[in-house]
Amino acid sequence: MRIPVLVLVLAAALSSAQADVIYLKSGGTLEGKVLSQTEEEVVIELAHGMMAVPASNVLRIEKKPTPIDEYRERRAALDPSGAAACFDLARWCRAKNLNREYRECLTLTVEADPGHAEARRALGHIESDGRWYTKEQYEDFMTSRGFVRYEGRWVTKEEADTLARAAEAEKERQRLQTELNRLVRLLGHESKKVRDDAYHAILAMAEKHQIAGLVEAAGQARRYYEQVLAQRRSVTTEIHAQNAGPTEFRQLTTTLGGNLGAPVTIELPTHTYQGVDTTVQIPAGGSR
Repeated sequence: MRIPVLVLVLAAALSSAQADVIYLKSGGTLEGKVLSQTEEEVVIELAHGMMAVPASNVLRIEKKPTPIDEYRERRAALDPSGAAACFDLARWCRAKNLNREYRECLTLTVEADPGHAEARRALGHIESDGRWYTKEQYEDFMTSRGFVRYEGRWVTKEEADTLARAAEAEKERQRLQTELNRLVRLLGHESKKVRDDAYHAILAMAEKHQIAGLVEAAGQARRYYEQVLAQRRSVTTEIHAQNAGPTEFRQLTTTLGGNLGAPVTIELPTHTYQGVDTTVQIPAGGSR
């Protein structure tokens, strides 16, 4: 007999609790509450549902009290007017993974003592100005006072609008920063057309978004990359050449204009080359 994986998982969850143990002829076991047993099948109540097992697959059954049986006994003996006793039973239910019964006992606790903070918090209730509210009640209460939820917290409508505009501005700033970084990298492209297009795109960005200092920074970046490309266009023969030094980065920082008002940064690599004994340079012919 093949037992569904979900059933085996549920059975494993009950393995540490008291329950009827159904020994299968295949060598496996199931633990739960036997609800009925006939010549054809055995019906078992597991933690999250019921399962019918063909009687021909069952070797033997050992009957034991389950946590829910013990809960029913404890619940029958409970005085619901005693908040402490109700809360103790709630904690016992939680330890036994009886979630529905756990919440039931928490509710009994609150009914016996409306100010029981631990039970209230466990139920997800919210305290405000000395009063306790369910989540639904608190939402109605805050809404009636003109508050709205923004990213999980309650704020005024005006605050929500301000936060939304700030978030949109930050999103736009990040988009511009990403695009600017891409264009700056293109200033070092081998193709002159690509370099020119990138430079003019940066100028257009500076004008459109009123980015102070970006035109000057773009000019510096353009001149820098032209120098780097000029060096690349020379063929250098080195004898006993030493390793190049570490690459550092110079930063040109400017500020986005308009409603953005946040800094953007251009990073330019600075290469340091160490001594060379002999070099021969051949200028490259023209640009592409």
